[in-house]
Amino acid sequence: MGLHDNPTCDGGNLKDCDTRCGSNEARACYRLGWFYEMGQGVPRNVKKALELYAKACDANMGVSCRALGYLYNGAGQDIGVDVNKKLSSDYYARACKLGIAAACYSAPTMVTVGAEKKTQGTGSLSAPTAAPETPSTPSTPNAPSTPSTPSQPSAPSAPTAPSLPGG
Repeated sequence: MGLHDNPTCDGGNLKDCDTRCGSNEARACYRLGWFYEMGQGVPRNVKKALELYAKACDANMGVSCRALGYLYNGAGQDIGVDVNKKLSSDYYARACKLGIAAACYSAPTMVTVGAEKKTQGTGSLSAPTAAPETPSTPSTPNAPSTPSTPSQPSAPSAPTAPSLPGG
């Protein structure tokens, strides 16, 4: 089955994608943008791809917002997209808010989301759940907590013989 054999946009029918995108179906605009970005079934047209991704993002299609963040963050340089960290950050943040978890962990989004949380009065990326303990030694991430009472040094224990009844 070829690219155009399936009668729907999701199956790769570009005419159906174009028609649906013209009717403001965000998913179709995203798919059509991908075809133009990749040059699949149409000549590569990055400008058109960016326009279609933006149209889908404006309609709250999170994956399209993430695609724009990715391209403007530098991934699109080899196909003629100028790096624009501000746009990248804005698109990643929008994708994150729309539920695209991978967009929440991009470097530009982490800075943006962190700044938003600081302005909300927490002063940090996350509020502590309990008062911090004062460790006697520096802590390391993911290390087990230090007990509050000193423990005996560990020494290999000698094997013990099993107990016998009556003995």
